[in-house]
Amino acid sequence: MSDYAASQIRDAIIEGKYRPGDRLVEMDLSTQLQVSRHPVREALRRLHREGFVAVRANRGAVVADVDAISILEVYEIRAVLGALALRHLLLGRKGPSPEYLKKLERLAEK
Repeated sequence: MSDYAASQIRDAIIEGKYRPGDRLVEMDLSTQLQVSRHPVREALRRLHREGFVAVRANRGAVVADVDAISILEVYEIRAVLGALALRHLLLGRKGPSPEYLKKLERLAEK
């Protein structure tokens, strides 16, 4: 469920439905997405790590000031990871090792 929530919120930010500085209220998002607050909370944490959401003292989660270059970088990384997962699936592998995924995450954060 948190994957679904993160995807929906991320897409809404990219499409401009949520503007930089807009508050992202867990209760409102859970109602809109028809999920409980826990998946929304996890989704907001993930989006914070990805740079789409900022957490402000006394304000909670707000949409970060994301530029087009950053959005393209995120989608390029997701495309590469998706292709890698498909390759492993087609070759009958279970997928990349946790160590390899952590290495990719560290590279993506740079």
